[in-house]
Amino acid sequence: MTKEEYWEKYESDKLCDTYPDYFDIWWDREKFDWLYSYALAEFCNDHFDKWWDENKFDWSDSYALARHCNNHFDIWWNPDKFDWENDSVDLVQYCSFKFSDLQLKQLCLHEHKNAREFAVNELKRRK
Repeated sequence: MTKEEYWEKYESDKLCDTYPDYFDIWWDREKFDWLYSYALAEFCNDHFDKWWDENKFDWSDSYALARHCNNHFDIWWNPDKFDWENDSVDLVQYCSFKFSDLQLKQLCLHEHKNAREFAVNELKRRK
């Protein structure tokens, strides 16, 4: 299929889910519906460098970055945009190589009100 045929037949999330191996054929940054950016993280991680855009990614789906793109953590990590309220547990669970401090894990897993501040300071300290 051509790029146009993919876009005529499928929505953004289905392209990611069904055709990640053909990413280079169908990918179009302007046509992609960024509300489905979680699908890029989940199914198109191998093409992260081609699709990543901090300003277009739907940060309410931060969990998808933590779960599926932790190998690109240093590229996508932005403590000001990360969805701390909903996704801090995923951050600790899947990115623990960056957060090895037991105290941080406990703070995030128990949704402690200072988890965000502690995580940011801990990451800065470890650089």
